[in-house]
Amino acid sequence: MGAGDYLLAAPSYKLLDQAAVPYLQDALGTKLGLGQVVGGAAGRFTVSPEGEWRLWQARQDRKTRIIFGHADEPDSLEAAQYKAAVLDESGQKKFKQQSWEAVQRRLAIDKGRCLFPTTPYSLNWLKTEVYDRAIRNRTGAGTAADADYECVSFESIMNPAFPLDEWERAKATLPDWKFDLFYRGIFTRPAGSVYDCWDVDTMTDPANFRPPKQWKRYCGIDFGAPNLVALFIAEEPITGAAKAEHTDESEGKSLPKNRLHVYAEYAPSEARSIRQHVQAMKELRRRVEGDDPPSLSATIGGSQSENQWRLDFNAEGWNIHPPDQFDVECGISRVYARIKTKRLRVSKSCPRLLHDLAEYSRPVNESGLVEEGLEDKSAYHAADAARYPISWIDRNGIGFVLKVFTDPNVPQYPGSLSSLGFRRY
Repeated sequence: MGAGDYLLAAPSYKLLDQAAVPYLQDALGTKLGLGQVVGGAAGRFTVSPEGEWRLWQARQDRKTRIIFGHADEPDSLEAAQYKAAVLDESGQKKFKQQSWEAVQRRLAIDKGRCLFPTTPYSLNWLKTEVYDRAIRNRTGAGTAADADYECVSFESIMNPAFPLDEWERAKATLPDWKFDLFYRGIFTRPAGSVYDCWDVDTMTDPANFRPPKQWKRYCGIDFGAPNLVALFIAEEPITGAAKAEHTDESEGKSLPKNRLHVYAEYAPSEARSIRQHVQAMKELRRRVEGDDPPSLSATIGGSQSENQWRLDFNAEGWNIHPPDQFDVECGISRVYARIKTKRLRVSKSCPRLLHDLAEYSRPVNESGLVEEGLEDKSAYHAADAARYPISWIDRNGIGFVLKVFTDPNVPQYPGSLSSLGFRRY
């Protein structure tokens, strides 16, 4: 692409400092004599005048530099226009989707290429936004948006320097999912995945999905600055025989539940005032649903300790209910049931939620055994924003029908009741 700025990024500064930058200095600096690293992993590789001539066989008006960035801070990638990029170990969880989006913006002017050398650590954005596109393009099932993607994968054993006995040891001792990921380069759902029944290929709606106006709407919010996330959910009505069963109030009757569609996502990734959040959320609904969007049946959000957030939103005219209960595992089980029974769909216009559903996991120890708790729980704001309303909609308990009985022998006065009767259903 000629002289100019290029990008080398890794998931963290530590990986840049310990691996990517030293290898780059060895290859381009020591072996090829093109230049040197200036400023360490926080700096850049600067090509010397002699290196410019070796690269381009002509005098250049611009200097050639390779800028270093780390993807756990997307802002560090926004400093320049890049002619091409290498995103080392982009399959790691710390390599955020926002960073890939930032890189795309920085490559846009020159339509620069991007290389993703990585192990497929998890089913994150790299699979849905890059790998799946390459596979669709390879098999002829892709669209015009997939035409620029290509995947080259190989097993560790294909490296002539890789010991055969180490391959056999790993194959014999590691869990299948871990061996497939780290030694065969195959995207596999890791052990510990919270929503292991989630299937992005069959449980998503198109990005332009718009629910009919007569469907009920809900909103779920996970508070935070700058990590606030709001999701908008539509409830698909039950029709036909299922509708008749749904309205049957006979005692002990198991009532079917509607299918839910998450159709819009608000995730500003920056600190804003409550008023700005409310205005932006209303504008998002107008953009997605038209100038007169249907009213929300309820907005649910926040943990038990976040009542002040709810009060502040209420003061701006956006009323928010606390969750019906605050136990995280209980809420997760309700979302899991939705996914397992194929009664939850997510629009492709909701990338943060799609990421969280695939990545949300429990800790796994060195033996491959799943442990209690949640890994990096505070990082999955979209998953929490979905859990609050879904748990609310699917809340359980004993319902009652209130009926009033009056005694004709007792004088009746406005507002008085002679007795109350309850019937369980």
